[in-house]
Formats: sequence, C-alpha cells, structure tokens
Amino acid sequence: MAADGLLGLLEADLRLLSSETRRTEGFTGWLTGPEHLPVKEAAERAVLKLRSLAGQPDAMAAIRDSKEVLKPFIMGCESKSSKLASIAMVSIQKLSAHEALSDDGILSIAAAMEQVRTLATRNSLVPCCLSAVARRGAVACRWKSCMTIRCS
Repeated sequence: MAADGLLGLLEADLRLLSSETRRTEGFTGWLTGPEHLPVKEAAERAVLKLRSLAGQPDAMAAIRDSKEVLKPFIMGCESKSSKLASIAMVSIQKLSAHEALSDDGILSIAAAMEQVRTLATRNSLVPCCLSAVARRGAVACRWKSCMTIRCS
C-alpha cells in the first residue's frame, strides 16, 4: 500500500514538473520556444510508467529500478531553471524517504547536483536533499561527503 501512496505523490510531482516546463519566462521565453521540452517529455513518459505500475505487488522495487521514473527529476536538476530544480529536489527527497532510490540512481543524482549547486536554491535545497538521500547507505554517505565539500 505504501507504493500506491508513493505512486500518487510522484505522479503529482511529474505533472507539476511537466506543467512548469510549459511556462515561459517572460517575453524572451515566448520568443525562444519550449526550452525544457525534453524534461516535459520525460515527465510524461514517467507518468505513463507509474500508471503501468499501479496495483502491482512489486511496484516499489520497479520504481527503485526504473531509470525512466528518476530521469525527469535528474533532468530538472540539470536544467538552469530554479523552479524545475526545486520541484525535482523535493521529488528526490520523497523517493529517498520511501527508500525508492537504487545505488545507481543515487550516483546519477550526485552528478545532477553539480548543476543544482549553481542555482539560487542551492543553500536551502541541497543540504535537505543530501540529508534525505544520505540515509541510503555507504554510496549515499560518500556522495554526501563529496557534495558537502563541493558546496562549501
């Protein structure tokens, strides 16, 4: 049953991420077109994946092993949009709290954090996400140490 709750949370976050990519940033955003279209498409594919997992007994393991579910959140962190990064970081915290991150997923998140630390949201979100993900074992602890040094 915990997986069903997580599925609903993630689907809502993915829809929010997708809708935020559609928003333009002022007049120049209107002229340049959809800058974050790949994030939007990845989020929509992840929603379809989550819907296919609904009601399955091994849904939590499938979420943990699915790169397709994590990809839009990583792309959101790698974007240069603080709004997308904020949404992605909150979602990553939820995945971590439900222990739905594989070791490979944690390493992917670590690489994406390099982009997040350059945004204005760095000071508030990165330490929170680090502490949430750090509960995930030795790989996460090494990642936390690495990111603490880099963010200082």
